[in-house]
Amino acid sequence: MGSRVVAGRLQPVAMFPKGTHVIGAVAYKASVDVAGDVRAGRLVRLLEDYEGEPVPISAVMPSGRHVPARVRAMVDHLAARFAEL
Repeated sequence: MGSRVVAGRLQPVAMFPKGTHVIGAVAYKASVDVAGDVRAGRLVRLLEDYEGEPVPISAVMPSGRHVPARVRAMVDHLAARFAEL
């Protein structure tokens, strides 16, 4: 049998050593934080009919100054990805 882990806060499943069994862990997390683990079957969603309040995400950039193309591209990419969730 694998290791036993006791944690005072939620740690990403990917950080647990291989073979670790987590029993009875429940957490309230943003879907973006756990989407990969849910898709991979490492986590399951409880209370599927319940959806938490949306939380805005902002990109903060200096005003009145030129925004480098790479920064603008990253912001556009993130906006598109979060719109898919």
